Amino acid sequence: MVAELRACGVLRSPEVAAAFAAVPREKFAPEAVVSAAYSIRDTVVTKRNAEGKATSSISAPWLQA
Repeated sequence: MVAELRACGVLRSPEVAAAFAAVPREKFAPEAVVSAAYSIRDTVVTKRNAEGKATSSISAPWLQA
């Protein structure tokens, strides 16, 4: 994922790159498929209300970077 973020030009700081490399994204979205958690473009919904609407998510990595 770090290499993809660099290739897209959104990852410009060595400190942020180190954080992306060190923090396991799947820990923040345990119900998500791992490939979705590490997709640089996908937002992962982590909670839905009774009607099924998303109420919480982790932002796409490109946006976080």
